[in-house]
Amino acid sequence: MIKIRFFAGIKERVGKEEVILDSKGGSVADILKALDKDNPMISEILLSLKAMIAVNHEMAGMRTLVKDGDEVAFIPPFSGG
Repeated sequence: MIKIRFFAGIKERVGKEEVILDSKGGSVADILKALDKDNPMISEILLSLKAMIAVNHEMAGMRTLVKDGDEVAFIPPFSGG
């Protein structure tokens, strides 16, 4: 089981704060494919918003491996000043 969390504008576009994915893991790219099976268009939304990815609270990329029990978060880009 992998917990997928969405924040800010991504949460609004996806319409959910989190999704529990029944998966043993794989890469973040594999997780996106699995998400799309039950929630069409999520990966397109994430890619169009240029979401940042965190796995277990550490910045990650599409090739980062995710295992059972991990948390994957998609965070919109931000800027400050």
